[in-house]
Amino acid sequence: MKRLLLGFLCSVSTLFSFAQPYGNEWIDYDTDRYYFKFKVTKKGACRIDYNALNFALNEVNPAIPIASIDPRSIQIFAKGEEQYIHIEGQGDGSFDSGEYIELYCEGNNGWLDERLYPNQSQQTNPYYSL
Repeated sequence: MKRLLLGFLCSVSTLFSFAQPYGNEWIDYDTDRYYFKFKVTKKGACRIDYNALNFALNEVNPAIPIASIDPRSIQIFAKGEEQYIHIEGQGDGSFDSGEYIELYCEGNNGWLDERLYPNQSQQTNPYYSL
């Protein structure tokens, strides 16, 4: 009887448990917005050229030409904060061949993993992300 009662209580308690959020609440699925991820390995000035952006857009939606995207609406985020960017040729409102995005980049490190350890001295490698 005790096992049955314990099993029932465990089953009911799972109904009230909640999973942790994924952290993708910022994504707006209702509009025509596209999100890309570019992997960065070095620290310093970084350039995303027309070809790289065109390739990424074709992977997501090949029906949309890159020239139809207004470069003034492009935003870049790193570590949860919007980054300062320079877009060459954004004045005409279209992203054309030969244009590019420049920004300062840093490769990923263990900054996000710090919360997993009681104190920073116990972090296994602060220069590499788990």
